[in-house]
Amino acid sequence: MRARRRVSHLENELETIWRGSLPTRELVELRNLIICAGLIIESSIKRRKNVGLHYNIDLE
Repeated sequence: MRARRRVSHLENELETIWRGSLPTRELVELRNLIICAGLIIESSIKRRKNVGLHYNIDLE
């Protein structure tokens, strides 16, 4: 899925930045947002019906 690939790319970029610098508040917040995005994506993929904003075209 496109969203999963994008978040994976963000995780990889963040890992590179994280290794090369000291954690700042902004960097920690970015990490938390990326983690939340991944959890939301995984939850929506596992859902077997379209509800609210979790819309999966494959379930039509």
